[in-house]
Amino acid sequence: STSAPNRWEELSAYLCATFGRYANRIANGEYKLNGKGYQLAKNNGENKLHGGVKGASFVEWQVLEQSPQAVKFGYTFADGEEGFGGEVKATVTYRLTDNQLEVDFDAVSDQATPLCFTNHAYFNLNGGDGDDGLAQVLQIHADRYQPVGTDGIPDAAPRAVEGTGFDFRQPKRLDADFLRDLDQQKVKGYDHSFLLGEPPSDTSTGAALQLAAELRSADGRVSLQVHTDQPALHLY
Repeated sequence: STSAPNRWEELSAYLCATFGRYANRIANGEYKLNGKGYQLAKNNGENKLHGGVKGASFVEWQVLEQSPQAVKFGYTFADGEEGFGGEVKATVTYRLTDNQLEVDFDAVSDQATPLCFTNHAYFNLNGGDGDDGLAQVLQIHADRYQPVGTDGIPDAAPRAVEGTGFDFRQPKRLDADFLRDLDQQKVKGYDHSFLLGEPPSDTSTGAALQLAAELRSADGRVSLQVHTDQPALHLY
């Protein structure tokens, strides 16, 4: 109904949202590129979070293509929008296959600019419906994590996970060491990046992916794996 309120605009937790131009935080809402400084809109204290006040999750995308299995949305970010430099033409395609949902991003800027789009999907392999998810079993193949301050901005050099609640090298429940460390207490839980090793090269496909994390339901009947060629994985 056109008269019904848009409840999506009332959300503040970015539940399953697609956002950009830049996912996660930019300290002090500013960056420098090619000798020029850019002041961004601040929407997370003194920092910029997930694209800003009117980032990708709060603008109206246009349907460019659609079929029973897929839909492609497009949006053009103007030069200077939210303080970023460069006009960016972005698309995101959601596609259903026989057994998975694919989310593909594509973005082209007319000048150098920071770009980092993602989908903020949440997973509860226990099924939800009142379950807080902390009984899920997680393993992360990382020896170090990145400490952050109360504002979520890195405030120290990476630290070893050994001997801390950040040690997920062996599978354990998420609540096993929840809020055990000061670094967790600063941000009321896990909101940290884990540093991964160099991914091996798959010579058969040219890809460079590594198994970064594995998540299992409490009963072990459902599992999820994350493969990536990126240097870090963020647990929230």
